[in-house]
Amino acid sequence: MPVPKWLVVARNEYRIRTSRIRKIRPYFPYLVIGLLAVYVAFIAPRFVSLFIDDFLAFMLSQAAVAMMQIILFMIFVYFMIIPITDTLREEQTGQLEIFLAAPVKPSDVLLGEFLGKMPFYAIFVTVITGSFAAVLNPLGLDIFQITIIIIIFVVTFLSATWIGTVIAAVLRTKLGKTAVERILEEPLQ
Repeated sequence: MPVPKWLVVARNEYRIRTSRIRKIRPYFPYLVIGLLAVYVAFIAPRFVSLFIDDFLAFMLSQAAVAMMQIILFMIFVYFMIIPITDTLREEQTGQLEIFLAAPVKPSDVLLGEFLGKMPFYAIFVTVITGSFAAVLNPLGLDIFQITIIIIIFVVTFLSATWIGTVIAAVLRTKLGKTAVERILEEPLQ
């Protein structure tokens, strides 16, 4: 059974992203998961407890649900806009040459690149979410509830990034098509 092309692209993207740490690449996922677990369970709560007093803990307990919904929405929109702004900022001509030379569909490349970058997005989101969960620690959350909060944040952020990536691809296609049409409409001199 042949390997899907998007999986080949995802593996290649992951290898490119981890090329600097080639020697520890096989252990990298285990190291990251362990370090993130230690950060979320021990380091972030201890660090945040230095800055939160009883009054602030009371205020957080009263506004935690509304604050979480607002923060999730704002970060969802932010993560959706990041790929769009990256697309509008730079044109990758090398990538276009690869598309033309390789027997790979653009959808396979789009999904593969996203899945290859996804572990690094998840690391970033887990660090942010671990800090946020540590702020909510005065509510008396146990490790299971913190895990659920982290999963909700990671799924929300990754879905926003995927939606932004798809919108960026559509925009890139429309902008490229418009530029080609404009060139073809100009009279030759």
